[in-house]
Amino acid sequence: MDMKASGYIMKPVTKEDGERELSDLRFPLVPQKGALLRVQCFGNFDVFTPNGDHVRFERSKAKEVFAYLVHRHGASCTTKELFAIIFEDEPYDKKLQNLLQTYIYSMIKSLKDIGAVSVIVRSYNALAVNTDLLDCDYYRFKQLDAGAVNAYEMEYMNQYEWADFLYNGYWCTEQLLPTQCCLKPARIRSRSGHATNDLWYDDKKTALPIGCAVSFLSF
Repeated sequence: MDMKASGYIMKPVTKEDGERELSDLRFPLVPQKGALLRVQCFGNFDVFTPNGDHVRFERSKAKEVFAYLVHRHGASCTTKELFAIIFEDEPYDKKLQNLLQTYIYSMIKSLKDIGAVSVIVRSYNALAVNTDLLDCDYYRFKQLDAGAVNAYEMEYMNQYEWADFLYNGYWCTEQLLPTQCCLKPARIRSRSGHATNDLWYDDKKTALPIGCAVSFLSF
């Protein structure tokens, strides 16, 4: 019980035991009010409706476009930036530009089909997501939500090579963490992807510099 658990189950375990403990969590996971989609970034990227149904994207690249917009956390992305993400080093020619527009249209159609097209914010030659309409584990982590912090296990949008988990700010002192959140060892990697150093949080309350990529390890 030194782990400050909300409860425990003795063997043999029954379904009723699990449901009872989950209904009485000290820090329950509360869905974000008003969210049109639940977005999973930790592990494989995936998108769900509020009732738990998978959102089906007709094209995998359309889903990747949406993933990148989620990754940008509400910041606008130009079509040229999206082109570089989707096609990498391919020439910026008319044929591929038209193909990108096809992916964008397919993404918007998939969201429109489930009544969630308003999560996309469109402006001239740019796209973004309305973060207020997304219940996203990555966004919860950046708000230091204890459930999201402890759910991160060094996997972020595994399908996509461009996806780096960045916490853009200081990972500060123990006082800034939710009281129910355990401090864990961290692996720090520079934005350039060079040398990796391991450290443990200790009484010195080590802070991480802006721009570091942070991976929290499970015990």
